[in-house]
Amino acid sequence: MFYFRSFPLLLSVLLCLSLSACKDKTNQEDELLRSVKTMTLTSTSATGSRQLAGVLKPSDESDLSFQVNGTVDSVEVKLGDSVKKGQLLAAMDPRDFELKLQSAEAALNSAKAELSAAAEELKRQKILKEGKFSSQANFEKAQSQNEAAISKEKISISQVEEATRDLNRTKLVAPFDGKISLRSIEPHQETQTGRVVLKIQSAEGLKVEIPVPESLIREISPKQVVKIDFPTLKKVHASGVVREIGAQSDVGNAFPVTVDLDQTTADLRAGMSALVTFERPASTGEPVYLIPLTAIDTRPQDTDQKLDTPDKILSVFLFDKEASQVTKNKITVRDIQGNLIEVTKGLKEGDVLVTAGVPYLEDGQKVTQWKQKYRSPETDR
Repeated sequence: MFYFRSFPLLLSVLLCLSLSACKDKTNQEDELLRSVKTMTLTSTSATGSRQLAGVLKPSDESDLSFQVNGTVDSVEVKLGDSVKKGQLLAAMDPRDFELKLQSAEAALNSAKAELSAAAEELKRQKILKEGKFSSQANFEKAQSQNEAAISKEKISISQVEEATRDLNRTKLVAPFDGKISLRSIEPHQETQTGRVVLKIQSAEGLKVEIPVPESLIREISPKQVVKIDFPTLKKVHASGVVREIGAQSDVGNAFPVTVDLDQTTADLRAGMSALVTFERPASTGEPVYLIPLTAIDTRPQDTDQKLDTPDKILSVFLFDKEASQVTKNKITVRDIQGNLIEVTKGLKEGDVLVTAGVPYLEDGQKVTQWKQKYRSPETDR
Protein backbone atom coordinates (compact mmCIF):
# COMPACT_ATOMS: atom_id res chain seq x y z
CA MET A 1 0.00 0.00 0.00
CA PHE A 2 2.83 2.39 0.82
CA TYR A 3 4.46 1.69 -2.54
CA PHE A 4 1.37 2.61 -4.59
CA ARG A 5 0.56 5.63 -2.47
CA SER A 6 4.16 6.96 -2.90
CA PHE A 7 4.35 6.44 -6.69
CA PRO A 8 2.65 9.72 -7.69
CA LEU A 9 5.04 11.61 -5.40
CA LEU A 10 8.03 9.80 -6.88
CA LEU A 11 6.76 10.51 -10.40
CA SER A 12 6.47 14.21 -9.58
CA VAL A 13 10.01 14.29 -8.19
CA LEU A 14 11.41 12.57 -11.28
CA LEU A 15 9.54 14.97 -13.57
CA CYS A 16 10.91 17.97 -11.69
CA LEU A 17 14.43 16.57 -11.84
CA SER A 18 14.05 15.96 -15.57
CA LEU A 19 12.79 19.49 -16.21
CA SER A 20 15.57 20.90 -14.09
CA ALA A 21 18.19 18.92 -16.00
CA CYS A 22 16.81 20.12 -19.34
CA LYS A 23 16.83 23.70 -18.12
CA ASP A 24 20.42 23.39 -16.90
CA LYS A 25 21.45 21.87 -20.25
CA THR A 26 19.76 24.73 -22.14
CA ASN A 27 21.47 27.30 -19.94
CA GLN A 28 24.84 25.61 -20.51
CA GLU A 29 24.30 25.68 -24.28
CA ASP A 30 23.34 29.35 -24.12
CA GLU A 31 26.45 30.09 -22.08
CA LEU A 32 28.63 28.31 -24.68
CA LEU A 33 27.39 30.60 -27.47
CA ARG A 34 29.81 33.51 -28.05
CA SER A 35 28.40 37.00 -27.71
CA VAL A 36 29.35 39.52 -30.42
CA LYS A 37 28.91 43.27 -30.81
CA THR A 38 27.26 44.43 -34.01
CA MET A 39 26.28 47.51 -35.98
CA THR A 40 23.54 47.85 -38.57
CA LEU A 41 24.54 49.62 -41.77
CA THR A 42 22.27 52.53 -42.64
CA SER A 43 22.37 55.36 -45.15
CA THR A 44 24.23 57.43 -42.55
CA SER A 45 27.03 54.84 -42.56
CA ALA A 46 27.78 55.73 -46.18
CA THR A 47 30.21 58.49 -47.05
CA GLY A 48 31.09 60.38 -50.20
CA SER A 49 33.75 62.63 -48.73
CA ARG A 50 37.19 62.57 -47.18
CA GLN A 51 38.59 65.08 -44.66
CA LEU A 52 42.31 65.81 -44.57
CA ALA A 53 44.37 68.03 -42.29
CA GLY A 54 46.50 70.88 -43.60
CA VAL A 55 48.14 74.14 -42.54
CA LEU A 56 47.12 77.70 -43.37
CA LYS A 57 49.75 79.72 -45.21
CA PRO A 58 49.76 83.11 -46.93
CA SER A 59 48.92 83.03 -50.64
CA ASP A 60 52.21 84.77 -51.39
CA GLU A 61 55.30 84.59 -49.21
CA SER A 62 58.72 85.94 -50.11
CA ASP A 63 62.16 85.51 -48.57
CA LEU A 64 64.10 88.76 -48.89
CA SER A 65 67.89 88.97 -49.02
CA PHE A 66 70.52 91.44 -50.17
CA GLN A 67 72.17 90.55 -53.46
CA VAL A 68 75.50 92.11 -52.45
CA ASN A 69 77.84 91.72 -49.49
CA GLY A 70 78.11 94.58 -47.05
CA THR A 71 77.20 96.19 -43.74
CA VAL A 72 73.57 96.83 -42.79
CA ASP A 73 73.00 100.55 -42.34
CA SER A 74 69.33 100.59 -41.25
CA VAL A 75 66.29 98.35 -40.76
CA GLU A 76 63.05 100.26 -41.24
CA VAL A 77 60.53 97.61 -40.12
CA LYS A 78 59.80 95.43 -37.11
CA LEU A 79 58.36 91.92 -36.89
CA GLY A 80 54.62 92.03 -37.61
CA ASP A 81 54.64 95.42 -39.33
CA SER A 82 52.28 95.95 -42.25
CA VAL A 83 54.03 97.25 -45.36
CA LYS A 84 53.08 98.51 -48.82
CA LYS A 85 54.52 97.48 -52.17
CA GLY A 86 57.71 99.45 -52.90
CA GLN A 87 58.22 100.52 -49.27
CA LEU A 88 61.84 100.62 -48.06
CA LEU A 89 62.46 97.80 -45.59
CA ALA A 90 66.24 97.82 -44.99
CA ALA A 91 69.38 99.35 -46.44
CA MET A 92 73.14 98.74 -46.52
CA ASP A 93 75.89 101.32 -46.09
CA PRO A 94 76.04 102.67 -49.68
CA ARG A 95 79.39 104.51 -49.57
CA ASP A 96 81.57 101.78 -51.08
CA PHE A 97 79.03 101.20 -53.83
CA GLU A 98 78.75 104.93 -54.56
CA LEU A 99 82.54 105.15 -54.94
CA LYS A 100 82.50 102.16 -57.28
CA LEU A 101 79.83 103.85 -59.40
CA GLN A 102 81.75 107.13 -59.50
CA SER A 103 84.89 105.31 -60.63
CA ALA A 104 82.96 103.45 -63.33
CA GLU A 105 81.39 106.70 -64.57
CA ALA A 106 84.82 108.37 -64.74
CA ALA A 107 86.17 105.45 -66.73
CA LEU A 108 83.22 105.70 -69.09
CA ASN A 109 83.80 109.41 -69.67
CA SER A 110 87.46 108.68 -70.46
CA ALA A 111 86.45 105.89 -72.85
CA LYS A 112 84.02 108.19 -74.62
CA ALA A 113 86.75 110.80 -75.06
CA GLU A 114 89.13 108.20 -76.47
CA LEU A 115 86.46 106.96 -78.83
CA SER A 116 85.75 110.50 -80.04
CA ALA A 117 89.44 111.08 -80.74
CA ALA A 118 89.85 107.72 -82.44
CA ALA A 119 86.80 108.35 -84.61
CA GLU A 120 88.19 111.75 -85.71
CA GLU A 121 91.59 110.22 -86.51
CA LEU A 122 89.94 107.43 -88.54
CA LYS A 123 87.95 110.03 -90.48
CA ARG A 124 91.09 112.05 -91.15
CA GLN A 125 93.09 108.99 -92.28
CA LYS A 126 90.29 107.99 -94.62
CA ILE A 127 90.40 111.41 -96.35
CA LEU A 128 94.20 111.33 -96.60
CA LYS A 129 94.13 107.82 -98.01
CA GLU A 130 91.57 108.72 -100.65
CA GLY A 131 93.82 111.67 -101.68
CA LYS A 132 96.82 109.41 -101.62
CA PHE A 133 98.45 111.55 -98.94
CA SER A 134 98.64 108.66 -96.42
CA SER A 135 99.47 104.99 -96.56
CA GLN A 136 97.15 102.01 -96.21
CA ALA A 137 99.02 101.03 -93.03
CA ASN A 138 98.21 104.35 -91.32
CA PHE A 139 94.53 103.97 -92.25
CA GLU A 140 94.37 100.42 -90.87
CA LYS A 141 96.10 101.54 -87.66
CA ALA A 142 93.51 104.29 -87.15
CA GLN A 143 90.75 101.81 -87.90
CA SER A 144 92.12 99.36 -85.29
CA GLN A 145 92.41 102.12 -82.65
CA ASN A 146 88.80 103.14 -83.29
CA GLU A 147 87.54 99.57 -82.85
CA ALA A 148 89.50 99.26 -79.58
CA ALA A 149 87.97 102.53 -78.35
CA ILE A 150 84.47 101.24 -79.19
CA SER A 151 85.11 98.02 -77.19
CA LYS A 152 86.48 100.03 -74.28
CA GLU A 153 83.37 102.19 -74.22
CA LYS A 154 81.10 99.13 -74.21
CA ILE A 155 83.02 97.64 -71.28
CA SER A 156 82.82 100.94 -69.40
CA ILE A 157 79.08 101.15 -70.02
CA SER A 158 78.57 97.61 -68.60
CA GLN A 159 80.69 98.52 -65.57
CA VAL A 160 78.54 101.59 -64.91
CA GLU A 161 75.38 99.47 -65.24
CA GLU A 162 76.78 96.87 -62.83
CA ALA A 163 77.83 99.53 -60.29
CA THR A 164 74.38 101.14 -60.56
CA ARG A 165 72.69 97.78 -60.08
CA ASP A 166 74.85 96.99 -57.03
CA LEU A 167 74.06 100.39 -55.52
CA ASN A 168 70.33 99.77 -56.01
CA ARG A 169 70.74 96.34 -54.40
CA THR A 170 71.79 97.99 -51.15
CA LYS A 171 68.08 98.66 -50.57
CA LEU A 172 65.38 96.08 -49.83
CA VAL A 173 61.84 97.09 -50.79
CA ALA A 174 58.53 95.26 -50.32
CA PRO A 175 57.55 93.26 -53.45
CA PHE A 176 53.86 93.41 -52.48
CA ASP A 177 51.52 94.51 -49.69
CA GLY A 178 51.84 92.31 -46.64
CA LYS A 179 53.25 91.75 -43.17
CA ILE A 180 56.79 91.14 -41.98
CA SER A 181 56.91 87.57 -40.62
CA LEU A 182 60.69 87.31 -40.08
CA ARG A 183 63.47 89.76 -39.23
CA SER A 184 66.97 88.34 -38.76
CA ILE A 185 69.20 91.44 -39.10
CA GLU A 186 70.16 94.49 -37.08
CA PRO A 187 71.97 97.69 -38.08
CA HIS A 188 75.80 97.51 -38.35
CA GLN A 189 75.78 93.76 -38.97
CA GLU A 190 77.68 92.21 -41.85
CA THR A 191 75.51 90.21 -44.25
CA GLN A 192 76.24 87.96 -47.19
CA THR A 193 74.64 87.62 -50.60
CA GLY A 194 71.54 85.41 -50.52
CA ARG A 195 71.15 85.28 -46.74
CA VAL A 196 67.44 85.63 -45.80
CA VAL A 197 67.15 88.73 -43.62
CA LEU A 198 63.42 89.49 -43.90
CA LYS A 199 60.32 87.51 -44.83
CA ILE A 200 57.06 89.06 -46.01
CA GLN A 201 53.63 87.43 -46.15
CA SER A 202 50.92 88.62 -48.49
CA ALA A 203 47.99 90.44 -46.93
CA GLU A 204 45.66 89.56 -49.81
CA GLY A 205 44.71 85.97 -49.01
CA LEU A 206 45.46 82.59 -47.47
CA LYS A 207 45.97 79.09 -48.80
CA VAL A 208 45.96 75.60 -47.27
CA GLU A 209 48.77 73.17 -47.98
CA ILE A 210 47.69 69.52 -47.56
CA PRO A 211 49.55 66.21 -47.91
CA VAL A 212 47.18 63.96 -49.86
CA PRO A 213 47.68 60.14 -49.80
CA GLU A 214 48.26 58.36 -53.08
CA SER A 215 44.95 56.51 -52.75
CA LEU A 216 43.06 59.82 -52.97
CA ILE A 217 45.22 61.95 -55.25
CA ARG A 218 43.71 60.47 -58.43
CA GLU A 219 40.28 61.80 -57.40
CA ILE A 220 41.42 65.43 -56.94
CA SER A 221 41.45 67.86 -59.85
CA PRO A 222 42.41 71.53 -60.36
CA LYS A 223 39.62 74.04 -59.64
CA GLN A 224 37.79 71.45 -57.50
CA VAL A 225 35.66 73.15 -54.83
CA VAL A 226 36.25 72.04 -51.22
CA LYS A 227 34.95 72.85 -47.74
CA ILE A 228 37.35 74.06 -45.03
CA ASP A 229 36.93 73.95 -41.25
CA PHE A 230 39.25 75.03 -38.46
CA PRO A 231 39.62 72.95 -35.25
CA THR A 232 40.37 76.01 -33.06
CA LEU A 233 37.62 78.16 -34.61
CA LYS A 234 34.41 76.14 -34.39
CA LYS A 235 32.21 78.90 -35.82
CA VAL A 236 34.45 79.77 -38.76
CA HIS A 237 33.90 77.90 -42.03
CA ALA A 238 35.23 78.59 -45.49
CA SER A 239 35.32 77.25 -49.01
CA GLY A 240 38.22 77.01 -51.38
CA VAL A 241 39.46 75.88 -54.77
CA VAL A 242 42.27 73.45 -55.55
CA ARG A 243 45.06 75.46 -57.20
CA GLU A 244 48.04 73.12 -57.40
CA ILE A 245 48.52 69.34 -57.31
CA GLY A 246 52.04 68.03 -56.80
CA ALA A 247 53.40 65.84 -59.59
CA GLN A 248 55.71 63.97 -57.21
CA SER A 249 55.02 62.46 -53.80
CA ASP A 250 56.64 63.92 -50.72
CA VAL A 251 56.89 62.41 -47.23
CA GLY A 252 55.05 59.10 -46.71
CA ASN A 253 53.91 58.78 -50.35
CA ALA A 254 51.72 61.88 -49.93
CA PHE A 255 51.33 64.45 -52.70
CA PRO A 256 51.35 68.19 -51.86
CA VAL A 257 48.08 69.93 -52.75
CA THR A 258 47.41 73.67 -52.47
CA VAL A 259 43.92 75.09 -51.90
CA ASP A 260 43.15 78.82 -52.15
CA LEU A 261 40.56 80.21 -49.73
CA ASP A 262 37.75 82.16 -51.38
CA GLN A 263 37.53 84.57 -48.45
CA THR A 264 39.48 85.26 -45.27
CA THR A 265 38.53 86.73 -41.91
CA ALA A 266 40.52 88.48 -39.19
CA ASP A 267 40.39 85.28 -37.10
CA LEU A 268 42.37 83.28 -39.65
CA ARG A 269 46.15 83.41 -39.37
CA ALA A 270 49.02 81.68 -41.13
CA GLY A 271 50.12 78.57 -39.25
CA MET A 272 46.65 77.52 -38.07
CA SER A 273 45.41 73.97 -38.63
CA ALA A 274 42.70 73.42 -41.22
CA LEU A 275 40.47 70.46 -42.13
CA VAL A 276 39.71 70.24 -45.85
CA THR A 277 36.76 68.12 -47.02
CA PHE A 278 37.01 66.59 -50.50
CA GLU A 279 33.83 65.16 -51.96
CA ARG A 280 34.50 61.64 -53.26
CA PRO A 281 32.24 60.01 -55.84
CA ALA A 282 31.95 56.23 -55.54
CA SER A 283 33.81 54.82 -58.53
CA THR A 284 31.38 51.88 -58.85
CA GLY A 285 28.20 53.86 -58.33
CA GLU A 286 27.63 52.04 -55.03
CA PRO A 287 27.66 53.76 -51.61
CA VAL A 288 30.92 53.82 -49.71
CA TYR A 289 30.54 52.63 -46.11
CA LEU A 290 32.77 53.54 -43.19
CA ILE A 291 33.21 50.62 -40.78
CA PRO A 292 35.48 50.14 -37.73
CA LEU A 293 38.86 48.51 -38.26
CA THR A 294 37.88 46.05 -35.53
CA ALA A 295 35.35 44.53 -37.94
CA ILE A 296 38.12 43.30 -40.26
CA ASP A 297 39.26 39.68 -39.88
CA THR A 298 43.01 40.14 -39.39
CA ARG A 299 43.97 36.49 -38.94
CA PRO A 300 46.90 35.28 -41.09
CA GLN A 301 44.73 33.66 -43.73
CA ASP A 302 43.03 37.02 -44.33
CA THR A 303 45.99 39.39 -44.16
CA ASP A 304 47.75 38.57 -47.41
CA GLN A 305 46.85 42.08 -48.55
CA LYS A 306 47.80 45.28 -46.75
CA LEU A 307 45.16 47.62 -45.38
CA ASP A 308 47.00 50.76 -46.49
CA THR A 309 46.76 49.97 -50.21
CA PRO A 310 43.62 50.83 -52.23
CA ASP A 311 41.01 48.44 -53.63
CA LYS A 312 41.93 45.28 -51.68
CA ILE A 313 39.76 42.29 -50.77
CA LEU A 314 39.33 41.55 -47.05
CA SER A 315 36.82 39.68 -44.85
CA VAL A 316 34.17 40.60 -42.30
CA PHE A 317 31.38 38.70 -40.53
CA LEU A 318 27.67 39.45 -40.97
CA PHE A 319 25.17 38.45 -38.29
CA ASP A 320 21.91 36.65 -39.23
CA LYS A 321 19.36 37.42 -36.51
CA GLU A 322 16.93 34.66 -37.50
CA ALA A 323 19.56 31.93 -37.60
CA SER A 324 21.63 33.44 -34.76
CA GLN A 325 24.81 32.74 -36.69
CA VAL A 326 27.54 34.63 -38.53
CA THR A 327 28.56 34.40 -42.17
CA LYS A 328 31.96 35.31 -43.53
CA ASN A 329 31.73 37.97 -46.21
CA LYS A 330 34.30 39.38 -48.67
CA ILE A 331 34.55 43.16 -49.04
CA THR A 332 36.57 45.59 -51.17
CA VAL A 333 38.30 48.34 -49.19
CA ARG A 334 39.71 51.59 -50.52
CA ASP A 335 41.30 53.68 -47.80
CA ILE A 336 41.67 54.21 -44.05
CA GLN A 337 40.34 57.24 -42.17
CA GLY A 338 41.72 57.11 -38.64
CA ASN A 339 40.06 54.09 -36.98
CA LEU A 340 37.61 53.60 -39.85
CA ILE A 341 38.04 51.91 -43.21
CA GLU A 342 36.19 52.67 -46.45
CA VAL A 343 34.31 49.77 -48.07
CA THR A 344 33.33 50.18 -51.72
CA LYS A 345 31.87 46.69 -52.39
CA GLY A 346 30.44 43.77 -50.44
CA LEU A 347 28.09 45.60 -48.05
CA LYS A 348 24.60 47.01 -48.34
CA GLU A 349 22.17 48.97 -46.23
CA GLY A 350 20.57 46.79 -43.54
CA ASP A 351 23.53 44.40 -43.13
CA VAL A 352 24.31 43.61 -39.48
CA LEU A 353 28.09 43.78 -39.18
CA VAL A 354 30.07 42.14 -36.36
CA THR A 355 32.38 44.80 -34.89
CA ALA A 356 33.94 42.95 -31.91
CA GLY A 357 35.00 39.39 -31.26
CA VAL A 358 35.93 38.80 -34.91
CA PRO A 359 39.23 36.92 -34.24
CA TYR A 360 37.30 34.14 -32.47
CA LEU A 361 34.61 33.52 -35.12
CA GLU A 362 34.25 30.94 -37.87
CA ASP A 363 31.96 30.93 -40.89
CA GLY A 364 28.50 29.61 -39.91
CA GLN A 365 29.18 29.74 -36.16
CA LYS A 366 26.22 30.13 -33.81
CA VAL A 367 26.45 33.30 -31.71
CA THR A 368 24.34 35.62 -29.64
CA GLN A 369 24.01 39.35 -30.20
CA TRP A 370 25.51 41.36 -27.35
CA LYS A 371 23.14 43.88 -25.82
CA GLN A 372 23.92 46.63 -23.34
CA LYS A 373 22.39 45.88 -19.95
CA TYR A 374 21.34 48.81 -17.82
CA ARG A 375 20.88 48.39 -14.10
CA SER A 376 18.56 50.69 -12.22
CA PRO A 377 19.54 51.99 -8.77
CA GLU A 378 16.81 49.84 -7.17
CA THR A 379 18.23 46.59 -8.54
CA ASP A 380 21.73 47.51 -7.46
CA ARG A 381 20.78 47.50 -3.79
